[in-house]
Amino acid sequence: MPPNIMLDASVLIDHFRAKDKEKTLYTKIVREYDIRSISVIAKLEVLYGTRSELVEYWNTVFATMMVIPFTNDMVGKSHEIILDLKQKSLLLDMEDIHGRHYDRRHSTCPQYPIGNAESQTL
Repeated sequence: MPPNIMLDASVLIDHFRAKDKEKTLYTKIVREYDIRSISVIAKLEVLYGTRSELVEYWNTVFATMMVIPFTNDMVGKSHEIILDLKQKSLLLDMEDIHGRHYDRRHSTCPQYPIGNAESQTL
């Protein structure tokens, strides 16, 4: 099975904004992973801030990826994960997430590949 990874919207946005695209996390991912995907929520996050003249550009980018839906079953699983993290005091409050700038390039949070593969840090 070819290696695959799910991208966060920030990876795409950082690449789009970068002056030197060869140094972006997205470029590294494209070179290392055969299959790239994005959640439908992350796709919406990208499109939310997109000017109308750039929609075609982003649709071309999304066409190279699997767009993963967010189903009712996924809501249930997400809720289980949230409860587990909350019990372990590892869950950030939404105000902490949205109330400050978070730079993923300096994060120690792992990227989670799709499927049964173990978490990997890029």
